[in-house]
Amino acid sequence: MDRNFIPRLRTADADIKRDLKLTVTCCRDQVQNNPYISGSLERICNNVVRNGILPQFQIRTRPGKLKKADNQKWEAQISSTPGVQSSQLVSNTG
Repeated sequence: MDRNFIPRLRTADADIKRDLKLTVTCCRDQVQNNPYISGSLERICNNVVRNGILPQFQIRTRPGKLKKADNQKWEAQISSTPGVQSSQLVSNTG
């Protein structure tokens, strides 16, 4: 062990919390003013979310049995909503 080593008295969490506001401010500034960073974040979001967040449904009875008729009604109602295509919906009607 190095004789010049001085252990920290605070935890790592305490160090992070102390500098959190400055770190967040710097990150936000970089996103707003650096096209490489803002473009990278946009690309990551597009690749993760893709076509948007779409509803998933699974209506069940109390014992846990699927209610296929109710699930199909719900899917029909959602797919008639403007901007939502039925091929985008994820149905778990089994």
